[in-house]
Amino acid sequence: MMRMDYTASGGKEIFLSFEDENETLFGLLRMRIQSKPIARLGREEGNLAIIRELHIYGPEVSLKHRDPAAAQHKGLGKALLREAERIAANEFHAPQMVVLSGTGAKEYYRSEFGYNSQGDYMVKSLLTQERI
Repeated sequence: MMRMDYTASGGKEIFLSFEDENETLFGLLRMRIQSKPIARLGREEGNLAIIRELHIYGPEVSLKHRDPAAAQHKGLGKALLREAERIAANEFHAPQMVVLSGTGAKEYYRSEFGYNSQGDYMVKSLLTQERI
């Protein structure tokens, strides 16, 4: 897993990715850490961690089927999300993670990772995350 941090628009951006030795991109996650509140969330105090994008590249594969040659459903997205949660909780002391999620992925975030729907967002408390 690769990581790149940079400052943009008054916040911190973290870019996580899985790439091979030829820099072929298999998956990415873009997370923003900001201190300004989002009114629709009525969030707790502290930094706000927002996953703006999580994408695994390659042919689309159904959850019920597996394709050994495809990057999807090999745990890359789960690893990216878990690392983003760890970074947000441990490095930025963010009390919650917010995911900008399409309608089709909301149930996945809910059932697999414990996120709850809050308006247009999926939200999870990080206060119980083990601080490593």
